[in-house]
Amino acid sequence: MHQDIPEILKTLPLSDSTVKRRIEEMQLMLKKKLISILQNSSFSMQLDESTIADNNVLLMAYVRYFDENNTLREEMLFTINLITDTRGLSIFNTVKKIIFL
Repeated sequence: MHQDIPEILKTLPLSDSTVKRRIEEMQLMLKKKLISILQNSSFSMQLDESTIADNNVLLMAYVRYFDENNTLREEMLFTINLITDTRGLSIFNTVKKIIFL
């Protein structure tokens, strides 16, 4: 009845694509849950944009909010490549699209 967990996991028939798909599904579910929390509460956001190789621009967003237990939480909301320029309005519109789907 109490088999060794690693041995049980070895018997599961999971292909690379199945594992990848499940990880992506979990990531999407967690992102939707966090966005839902943010849409219904006050939060602060920290943005960081950096130019990386080949003039690509990376935008990262962190949020802080109080959860239902009044505990301060900090989460990474997203990391994306900016397709537009790095002006304030462009960054604002990108963040707005993500939070208010």
